[in-house]
Amino acid sequence: MGYDLHITRKEHWADENDEPSDISFQEWLDYIEKDKDMKLSDESFLILKETTYFDGEWLTHPLGEIICFSYGERDIFIKNPDEHTIKKMLDIACALNAKVQGDEGEIYKVDSEGDIGTYFPNHNQAIQIQHNKRKHAWWKLW
Repeated sequence: MGYDLHITRKEHWADENDEPSDISFQEWLDYIEKDKDMKLSDESFLILKETTYFDGEWLTHPLGEIICFSYGERDIFIKNPDEHTIKKMLDIACALNAKVQGDEGEIYKVDSEGDIGTYFPNHNQAIQIQHNKRKHAWWKLW
């Protein structure tokens, strides 16, 4: 079991009947075609007619991994993304006029310093979840 993040236009990613706000399959294919760092997964070609999930592969992850973004149920999602992948999700969401949302409804953003944070739309207070920059090593106490 893992924790999914979703690229969605819906108020909450799991909402039903929000069809005008859905990300269409064609929009996903168009995005993959335009982003030189992405390609449609070879497995997607093989099972195109038998599944509702279509993977786009991110080929330029900073750690050399190939990350699969899945399209299904009218949004794009990934399980247990790392910080680099969350930032890529935010780029994709921006291009699709969407947002990045966790399973619990929290919205992901990057602040002016490049740190990833989340907030719940019903709360005014942001919760910082990642820190890219540390002023000192954790083991030093000054």
